[in-house]
Amino acid sequence: MSKERPVPTVMINTLDAQERGIRNGDLVTLKTKRGSVDMHAFVTDDIVRGAIEASGTGGGAIGPKAWRDANVNELTDLMRHYDPI
Repeated sequence: MSKERPVPTVMINTLDAQERGIRNGDLVTLKTKRGSVDMHAFVTDDIVRGAIEASGTGGGAIGPKAWRDANVNELTDLMRHYDPI
C-alpha cells in the first residue's frame, strides 16, 4: 500500500484495455478457474500486450479492506509458472 497506489491495481496494456472497454481507474474483476479478485485498472503502455501485473497482496488482517481482499495468490496455482487470467 502506498500513496501512489491507495487501492489494489492491475496493470494492463493500453490496447488490451481499449479492446475490453476498460479505462484507467475502472474496477475490474480478474478471474481464473480458482476464483476472482476485484482491482482497479492501471492502463499503460509500460506492459506488453497480453500480460497483466496485479499489485494485490497476499490478503491478511492489516490495511484497508480493498487490500485485505486482494489476494492474487488465490487465483494462481503456485506450482505453475503462470495462469491465464
